[in-house]
Amino acid sequence: MSRGKWDYIFIFFLLFGIFLSVGTLAQAEVKEIPGNLKIGVLEFHPGFAVKHEYTDNVFLEYKDERDTYLATLSPGLGIILPLGRHLLKAEYRADIMRYANFGDLLNTVDHSVNTLLNLDFPGGLGASLAYDYKRSSIPPYSIKEERKYFHDNNITTNVFYRFADRYKIELNYRHESRDFKEYIMWYPLINGVPTPFLQSDSYKKDDISTALYYRILPKTLILFEFGYYYLNNVDPMGPSTDSKNYRVWFGLRWRPGGKLVGTIKGGYIARRYDVREGGHDIDDFGLFCDITYDFSPFDHFVLKGYREVAETYVSTKTTPYYGSNYIHSGFDLTYRHDFTRKLSGGLHVLYNNDNFTEKETRIFATGKERQDNRGGFGASIDYQIREWLLCKLSYTYINNDSNFDVEDYRENRLMFFIATSF
Repeated sequence: MSRGKWDYIFIFFLLFGIFLSVGTLAQAEVKEIPGNLKIGVLEFHPGFAVKHEYTDNVFLEYKDERDTYLATLSPGLGIILPLGRHLLKAEYRADIMRYANFGDLLNTVDHSVNTLLNLDFPGGLGASLAYDYKRSSIPPYSIKEERKYFHDNNITTNVFYRFADRYKIELNYRHESRDFKEYIMWYPLINGVPTPFLQSDSYKKDDISTALYYRILPKTLILFEFGYYYLNNVDPMGPSTDSKNYRVWFGLRWRPGGKLVGTIKGGYIARRYDVREGGHDIDDFGLFCDITYDFSPFDHFVLKGYREVAETYVSTKTTPYYGSNYIHSGFDLTYRHDFTRKLSGGLHVLYNNDNFTEKETRIFATGKERQDNRGGFGASIDYQIREWLLCKLSYTYINNDSNFDVEDYRENRLMFFIATSF
């Protein structure tokens, strides 16, 4: 191991030791004010986390993989203000990432701000308003690339009304915007000739939906949902890739209190591009599943499933060389066992398929449509050292198998995480 890596590990354990010392000194204050710091009704929740990771394929390359160690320091502060039946929350967090290798290329700092206003009125009427901001980036997929920095701004509103003891109706609106700092040059085939194009992954997305729930059992509801969103992509060159998207879904929701909690819904999804050259229109089946099943007081299963239309992005490994969109479908299954009140372990397995709907347009195009099958598994141990102190160790393996060899990759990742919050 190089001297640089030893220095890096020494710094990490030094920070870790200081962190534990600070946590021990703060324990007396925690006993006086359990769980938070208060000024009147205003609650302050400071927190700090340290994550240390090792990956054997930092750029997700199909050959000549490069490994590295990564440390992430995450200070944060949450504020909660109760307003009678209502609640106002705000949180800030920074993620300071430092790599042992390729630091000049990979080191970065992410910033996120999350705010939420919950309104709970008598008579079954309720609403929420959230604003989320994030300054982040997409890491490079080769040593010759650079990070692609962007800003995210998301506004989400939800209004609901419960009536007749069995019905609930919801109206939801979400605005998303992503703004990249720079355009990126790429070379699609135009009439068989590679042509330089400027491309941006910046976009705006406006999603509106309505849902009706009907309770058929004390903890079980059936639902009907109709949704529409308009995707406005920034296309500095070439045809517009803007699109209209529709979904009509039916499903079930299980309320907290029983062994089964969560939502499963599916149905028709469609995409219509504003211009024919922008991409292939889609009529397909969509799915959303997020269910927790408590098999026993100590054994818990979480199943997440999805089938959706996803965008290709020049800044990621999907790239517009493979068309404008793909169908992203798969599942994540997690099993957790609680050994004690403080100690638990988990097993995780995942699989997803990316089915690209258009043929490749690389300089040396094969005329094929890309298909990726990604599988993986992992294990983790969680230890709640104190009410305010959590420790976690995990391992994850991912294998992406594509019909394009250059898109294959495998990754082993080991993570140690410790966090405190008051």
